[in-house]
Amino acid sequence: MKDVYWVVEANGKEIGAMTLDEFEDIQKSVKANWLNRIVAVIRFFFFPAYKKTGLYLPEIEEEVKALLQVRTDAPLTIKFVRGEMPSQIRLL
Repeated sequence: MKDVYWVVEANGKEIGAMTLDEFEDIQKSVKANWLNRIVAVIRFFFFPAYKKTGLYLPEIEEEVKALLQVRTDAPLTIKFVRGEMPSQIRLL
């Protein structure tokens, strides 16, 4: 059985990869922070036209950048990939 993982891209260029568990941990940590919940509610009510780009929440983007140790101002996108995660991508 093949593995599955997320490929993280910025400006159409692969900058890293993470496992499903790593991404799930990031989502849980962002949701657990009460301040992030308040900000999400404020965005929902006061900015209905808020452009959802990249990974949807800026807080999740910041956590992904920290995990991959990447500095970029470009919005991140992720792709779900089946197969063996290349170690050279993970180490970037």
